[in-house]
Amino acid sequence: MNRIIIILTIFFIGSCTSNNRSKTAVNQDFFQDNNTIQLSFTPNSNIMVGDQMELKISLNNIQDLFACSFEMVYNKEAIRVDSVLFDRSFGDTLQVASYLSDNLSSSFIVGLTNNNDVEGLSGSWDLVDVYLTALSSSSTQLELKNFLLFNNLGDTISYFQVNDPTLNINISP
Repeated sequence: MNRIIIILTIFFIGSCTSNNRSKTAVNQDFFQDNNTIQLSFTPNSNIMVGDQMELKISLNNIQDLFACSFEMVYNKEAIRVDSVLFDRSFGDTLQVASYLSDNLSSSFIVGLTNNNDVEGLSGSWDLVDVYLTALSSSSTQLELKNFLLFNNLGDTISYFQVNDPTLNINISP
């Protein structure tokens, strides 16, 4: 399995304090419309070798997002990552550095720089589009793991992931 480590960091001029990052159990009803992560994958059926696929990761009603990180695990014999595009909601000061390779892990870092004191980002948007190509006929999986959201104080933001983080992909010859 190939692992891609995707780290989204939104850098602001100013200081960030480190606080306790313990996890707490929260009732799912709290997340009905707030702090949700949603995956969409197209096409969701009839994938043939050579077909292009898109994985979209959306954030809904997030408050004070300062940084985000996640890991994507997939079989590099069956799927190739072609590109990773971050949404323009971050503005013109967004700086993206992406490193795609055939190694077991690749890193993606996104930073937002601003000369003023800025709070974290709040709202709903498509965080990232990952474009992939089907390489071989197989049944494979693409898994999103270790998704973390942080506010501008360094505290984790609790969230609910709307769909299963593991996508089953059937590729026909």
